[in-house]
Amino acid sequence: MCEDVISEECVLSTFEIRSPTLDDAAAFIDYLRGLHQHVDHPGVIPRSEFPSEDVQREWITKYTSGGGFCLLLLSGDRIVGCAELTRGRGAHRMHCASLGISLLKEARGQGYGSRLIEMLHEWARGQPDLERIQIEVFHTNPGAIRLYERFGYVHEGRRVGAIKRFGESIDMI
Repeated sequence: MCEDVISEECVLSTFEIRSPTLDDAAAFIDYLRGLHQHVDHPGVIPRSEFPSEDVQREWITKYTSGGGFCLLLLSGDRIVGCAELTRGRGAHRMHCASLGISLLKEARGQGYGSRLIEMLHEWARGQPDLERIQIEVFHTNPGAIRLYERFGYVHEGRRVGAIKRFGESIDMI
Protein backbone atom coordinates (compact mmCIF):
# COMPACT_ATOMS: atom_id res chain seq x y z
CA MET A 1 0.00 0.00 0.00
CA CYS A 2 1.33 3.44 -0.92
CA GLU A 3 1.64 5.87 1.96
CA ASP A 4 2.70 9.52 1.81
CA VAL A 5 6.30 8.42 1.41
CA ILE A 6 7.08 6.70 -1.87
CA SER A 7 9.01 3.47 -1.41
CA GLU A 8 10.68 1.21 -3.93
CA GLU A 9 7.75 -1.20 -3.70
CA CYS A 10 5.17 1.53 -4.22
CA VAL A 11 3.64 1.75 -7.67
CA LEU A 12 2.90 5.35 -8.55
CA SER A 13 -0.87 5.36 -8.91
CA THR A 14 -1.33 9.04 -9.66
CA PHE A 15 1.04 11.11 -11.64
CA GLU A 16 1.11 14.29 -13.65
CA ILE A 17 3.17 15.10 -16.72
CA ARG A 18 3.70 18.76 -17.48
CA SER A 19 6.26 21.29 -18.64
CA PRO A 20 8.49 22.78 -15.95
CA THR A 21 8.04 26.26 -14.56
CA LEU A 22 10.62 28.45 -12.84
CA ASP A 23 8.96 27.51 -9.56
CA ASP A 24 10.17 23.92 -10.09
CA ALA A 25 13.87 24.80 -9.72
CA ALA A 26 14.29 23.65 -6.10
CA ALA A 27 12.23 20.48 -6.65
CA PHE A 28 14.30 19.69 -9.74
CA ILE A 29 17.52 19.94 -7.76
CA ASP A 30 16.01 17.55 -5.19
CA TYR A 31 15.16 15.24 -8.10
CA LEU A 32 18.75 15.34 -9.36
CA ARG A 33 20.03 14.54 -5.87
CA GLY A 34 17.67 11.56 -5.66
CA LEU A 35 18.64 10.37 -9.13
CA HIS A 36 22.36 10.48 -8.44
CA GLN A 37 22.11 9.20 -4.88
CA HIS A 38 21.36 5.66 -6.07
CA VAL A 39 23.90 4.72 -8.71
CA ASP A 40 22.73 1.11 -8.83
CA HIS A 41 21.23 1.72 -12.27
CA PRO A 42 23.49 1.27 -15.31
CA GLY A 43 22.40 4.62 -16.77
CA VAL A 44 23.35 6.80 -13.79
CA ILE A 45 26.74 8.35 -13.13
CA PRO A 46 27.61 9.53 -9.61
CA ARG A 47 27.43 13.28 -9.19
CA SER A 48 28.60 15.29 -6.20
CA GLU A 49 27.81 18.82 -7.33
CA PHE A 50 24.38 20.11 -8.19
CA PRO A 51 23.22 23.36 -9.77
CA SER A 52 22.06 26.33 -7.77
CA GLU A 53 18.42 27.34 -8.08
CA ASP A 54 19.46 30.22 -10.35
CA VAL A 55 21.32 27.86 -12.69
CA GLN A 56 18.38 25.45 -12.66
CA ARG A 57 16.01 28.29 -13.53
CA GLU A 58 18.27 29.14 -16.52
CA TRP A 59 18.04 25.49 -17.61
CA ILE A 60 14.24 25.60 -17.34
CA THR A 61 14.15 28.88 -19.29
CA LYS A 62 16.11 27.26 -22.13
CA TYR A 63 13.36 24.67 -22.56
CA THR A 64 10.48 27.10 -22.18
CA SER A 65 11.86 29.66 -24.64
CA GLY A 66 12.55 27.64 -27.78
CA GLY A 67 15.73 25.71 -26.97
CA GLY A 68 13.79 22.48 -26.94
CA PHE A 69 10.98 20.88 -25.00
CA CYS A 70 10.95 19.41 -21.51
CA LEU A 71 8.44 17.40 -19.50
CA LEU A 72 8.40 16.52 -15.83
CA LEU A 73 6.80 13.44 -14.31
CA LEU A 74 5.42 14.25 -10.88
CA SER A 75 3.96 12.22 -8.07
CA GLY A 76 2.22 14.81 -5.96
CA ASP A 77 4.62 17.74 -5.81
CA ARG A 78 7.70 15.49 -6.13
CA ILE A 79 9.50 15.21 -9.47
CA VAL A 80 10.17 11.53 -10.23
CA GLY A 81 11.13 11.81 -13.90
CA CYS A 82 12.23 14.16 -16.65
CA ALA A 83 12.42 13.93 -20.42
CA GLU A 84 13.62 16.52 -22.85
CA LEU A 85 14.35 17.24 -26.47
CA THR A 86 17.29 19.60 -26.83
CA ARG A 87 17.48 21.44 -30.14
CA GLY A 88 20.77 21.47 -32.00
CA ARG A 89 22.84 24.63 -31.72
CA GLY A 90 23.50 26.70 -34.81
CA ALA A 91 21.64 26.81 -38.10
CA HIS A 92 23.44 23.68 -39.33
CA ARG A 93 22.05 21.60 -36.43
CA MET A 94 18.62 23.09 -35.76
CA HIS A 95 16.99 20.26 -37.73
CA CYS A 96 18.15 17.84 -34.98
CA ALA A 97 17.17 17.31 -31.38
CA SER A 98 18.71 15.06 -28.73
CA LEU A 99 16.37 13.10 -26.49
CA GLY A 100 17.21 12.62 -22.85
CA ILE A 101 15.18 10.83 -20.22
CA SER A 102 15.69 9.91 -16.58
CA LEU A 103 13.43 8.37 -13.96
CA LEU A 104 13.85 7.75 -10.26
CA LYS A 105 13.99 4.09 -9.34
CA GLU A 106 10.37 3.93 -8.16
CA ALA A 107 9.12 5.26 -11.50
CA ARG A 108 10.99 2.81 -13.73
CA GLY A 109 9.38 -0.15 -15.47
CA GLN A 110 5.82 1.16 -15.23
CA GLY A 111 5.36 2.71 -18.67
CA TYR A 112 6.17 6.30 -17.70
CA GLY A 113 9.24 6.40 -19.93
CA SER A 114 7.12 5.30 -22.90
CA ARG A 115 4.49 7.92 -22.15
CA LEU A 116 7.11 10.67 -21.86
CA ILE A 117 8.66 9.68 -25.20
CA GLU A 118 5.22 9.61 -26.85
CA MET A 119 4.58 13.15 -25.62
CA LEU A 120 8.01 14.36 -26.80
CA HIS A 121 7.32 12.84 -30.23
CA GLU A 122 3.93 14.55 -30.31
CA TRP A 123 5.61 17.92 -29.67
CA ALA A 124 8.30 17.16 -32.28
CA ARG A 125 5.67 16.47 -34.96
CA GLY A 126 4.52 20.06 -34.52
CA GLN A 127 8.00 21.44 -35.25
CA PRO A 128 8.22 21.82 -39.05
CA ASP A 129 11.98 22.31 -39.07
CA LEU A 130 12.75 19.33 -36.81
CA GLU A 131 13.81 16.37 -38.96
CA ARG A 132 15.78 14.12 -36.64
CA ILE A 133 15.72 12.96 -33.01
CA GLN A 134 18.85 11.28 -31.75
CA ILE A 135 19.67 9.44 -28.55
CA GLU A 136 22.84 8.32 -26.83
CA VAL A 137 22.63 5.51 -24.31
CA PHE A 138 25.12 3.55 -22.21
CA HIS A 139 25.66 0.09 -23.66
CA THR A 140 25.20 -1.16 -20.08
CA ASN A 141 21.57 0.02 -19.99
CA PRO A 142 19.61 -2.71 -21.82
CA GLY A 143 16.23 -1.54 -20.53
CA ALA A 144 16.66 1.88 -22.11
CA ILE A 145 18.00 0.34 -25.33
CA ARG A 146 14.89 -1.87 -25.60
CA LEU A 147 12.63 1.11 -24.92
CA TYR A 148 14.26 3.21 -27.64
CA GLU A 149 14.20 0.31 -30.13
CA ARG A 150 10.46 -0.12 -29.51
CA PHE A 151 10.06 3.48 -30.69
CA GLY A 152 12.03 2.76 -33.86
CA TYR A 153 15.40 4.16 -32.90
CA VAL A 154 18.32 2.34 -34.51
CA HIS A 155 22.01 2.01 -33.66
CA GLU A 156 24.04 4.32 -35.89
CA GLY A 157 27.38 3.88 -34.23
CA ARG A 158 29.28 3.22 -31.06
CA ARG A 159 31.69 5.49 -29.20
CA VAL A 160 33.86 2.91 -27.48
CA GLY A 161 34.97 3.84 -23.95
CA ALA A 162 33.29 7.26 -24.13
CA ILE A 163 32.33 7.19 -20.43
CA LYS A 164 34.13 6.04 -17.31
CA ARG A 165 31.92 4.84 -14.44
CA PHE A 166 33.57 3.44 -11.33
CA GLY A 167 36.70 2.85 -13.41
CA GLU A 168 34.78 0.83 -16.03
CA SER A 169 34.74 1.94 -19.66
CA ILE A 170 31.24 2.35 -21.02
CA ASP A 171 30.40 2.64 -24.69
CA MET A 172 27.84 5.14 -25.89
CA ILE A 173 25.52 3.80 -28.58
